[in-house]
Amino acid sequence: MLPQGVDNLLVPVCLSSTHVGWGALRLEPVWMSTGEAAGFAAGMAKREQTTPGALDADQLVRTLVEHRQLVSFFNDVRSTAPTRASRPRNTSRPRDSLPVTMHNWIAH
Repeated sequence: MLPQGVDNLLVPVCLSSTHVGWGALRLEPVWMSTGEAAGFAAGMAKREQTTPGALDADQLVRTLVEHRQLVSFFNDVRSTAPTRASRPRNTSRPRDSLPVTMHNWIAH
């Protein structure tokens, strides 16, 4: 998200990756997450009067998690397991209607 040689610019969609990484990066939910991360990074940089590249990456991750942003996804790890950054438990049920599923996400 931080182009080489350019300060104070975040590019959340035009990411560089291998062909394997691009398989995941090209998906819309990932673009939404990188956009959220870029937005939080821009806000933090403005508040701290610095450039996005000079931000503390760990603090950015903590801020994202505090705002319930998904920073990692592992189906095989329980949300109660000790991790660097916790995530909300996935309570979606594909056969439920969208309002029921959204209520479950918000409740957890």
